[in-house]
Amino acid sequence: PYPLCALAVSDERSSINAEYMGYFLGYRNSQKAVDLRKLEHKYEAILSALVLLTLSSCNAQTIKTVMEFSRDLNTCDLEGDIPIEPMGTSRVVWAYNDQIPSSPDDIVYHQNRGGTSLNIVGQPDDEPPIDPDATPLDLVVDNIHVSQPSTGNTVDTLYYCKAFEVPHDRKRHIVNIEFLVEEVNRQYVHHMLLYVCPELHEHITFEGECYHPLNPELINQCNLGLVLTGWAVGGQDQHLPSNVGFPLSFENRHMLIEIHYDNPTLNPNIFDSSGIRLWVTDDLRPIDAGVAYVGHMVFNMDIPAREEAFEHKGICSSFCTSGLPREGVQIFSTNFHAHLASTQMHLQHLRNGRELEPIATDRYYDFNYQQSHATKPEVTIMPGDELVISCTYNTMDRNATTPAGIATYEEMCRVFIAYYPFDYSFGPCESLPNPTDFGPPLLENCEFSPYLGPLEPMEYEPLPVVDLCEGYEKPPLDRVPKPLEQFDRSKYEHRVELDGEGKFILYWNHDHVHGTVDFATEVETTGWAGFGISENGGMIGADVVIGWQERNRDVHFHDRMAIERILPGIDLSQDLYDIRVGLFMMMDFQTRQC
Repeated sequence: PYPLCALAVSDERSSINAEYMGYFLGYRNSQKAVDLRKLEHKYEAILSALVLLTLSSCNAQTIKTVMEFSRDLNTCDLEGDIPIEPMGTSRVVWAYNDQIPSSPDDIVYHQNRGGTSLNIVGQPDDEPPIDPDATPLDLVVDNIHVSQPSTGNTVDTLYYCKAFEVPHDRKRHIVNIEFLVEEVNRQYVHHMLLYVCPELHEHITFEGECYHPLNPELINQCNLGLVLTGWAVGGQDQHLPSNVGFPLSFENRHMLIEIHYDNPTLNPNIFDSSGIRLWVTDDLRPIDAGVAYVGHMVFNMDIPAREEAFEHKGICSSFCTSGLPREGVQIFSTNFHAHLASTQMHLQHLRNGRELEPIATDRYYDFNYQQSHATKPEVTIMPGDELVISCTYNTMDRNATTPAGIATYEEMCRVFIAYYPFDYSFGPCESLPNPTDFGPPLLENCEFSPYLGPLEPMEYEPLPVVDLCEGYEKPPLDRVPKPLEQFDRSKYEHRVELDGEGKFILYWNHDHVHGTVDFATEVETTGWAGFGISENGGMIGADVVIGWQERNRDVHFHDRMAIERILPGIDLSQDLYDIRVGLFMMMDFQTRQC
């Protein structure tokens, strides 16, 4: 017999008189679809056998285990659960096996597993449709040889720049931005920045190594000026809120793209044509947006070797924000940037001697996942506010001091801030520490005052520490797993292929008001699936869930903690709720419960 799959439509909960469509793999893999018509009662036993055959003989790629469940960001289960970060990067792990467990205590070891970084909270909205009136404007390099242009020698770090003049006959808005990284060179492209330049005059045709001492002064000045947009390893395309756009006009017609190539193996045969695509529209949005950055200047920032948590700070003082509009500006996105030794980053917000809620925090900074963080709700920066970025580094694996610098093995400390309305006074805002010690920052440079001047950090009253779990009582919610009858992907705002191949897909919604997350996992397996939160990115110490559905449609789902290299134990406190598990056949045109 040939493998066959069958799908039925019936107006009754019975296989009798159901209309069936059969699909089977025929002789020499020829594919056939047949209408089995309505079955009479005497064929019901045959049909039952066909349903079992469907589960065992259909292409495995069409059978998926789906789990839906919800949880609080912080369940206050200190022994069994890991809180989901309210800001920044979370480390998630996943695993599955096609064999159905015989019991919750006898689960076969995974056949596939992995881990990755993810913004569960603050993830930018999934890609909206491109404005039908928008047209693409590509700013790319043209098959450049990734070497040192001045010598032709292959180098491990190259910053390459190219100037552009963009259309400027009338004002337009940039509403979407794509980052065009050539797939064959993805491992070498570290980051890209697009600067808005002053008048470049005859240097508009410049192309070559960035920051070179023989470059025209106007080019090197542009490399230190206003940033329009940027991308780094692990980042996604940028989609602006519907009420704002980056302005494109005569004033900012000259731009400079900077691409950082990281070539640690000194591969001499890298040729690249990466760059940035701006989606531009004549239909102006209500508000102009801009980008500023806060950080530590890229020098005098040594990090000693063998340090587990060494910290540097950068300050954008009240003096530098004093030129903002009276009503302030709204931050809608942030993006931290540092290199390999960085482990944590934090953007502090001070006003009138008081510390406000942090604008952004990333306790698990991942160099390979430099994704922007959507600021929800948006944060207002008022004139006279002070912004402080703190960067923590781990150099336990290094035997020499790590200097500040533009190379990947050197370090930086910056955060890029997307805001509106655009204001020329809010651009680069960096500080410099006392070069004789690792004391507080003493000098600063900002767009409002583009020169080095003395800096006196604001004295402030710290934000009170609040124990979110004090007096916490687990709410009386439905925590009993039930069969999932229908799976609707469209109700979820976010989607990520955790394995990169579409065999383990995670969906989720974050409720900012109630501090909860609704998850769904769609996994290509007929057996069990597992998903979890990890503090270190590994399985040991991970807070995981494991679930499956048996052939008799009984479902199993447990909240567990992996503390050793053995089957994770079931938590004494089961803190997840609204749990549904189902086995589905996925077809091109619809999804059906198996």
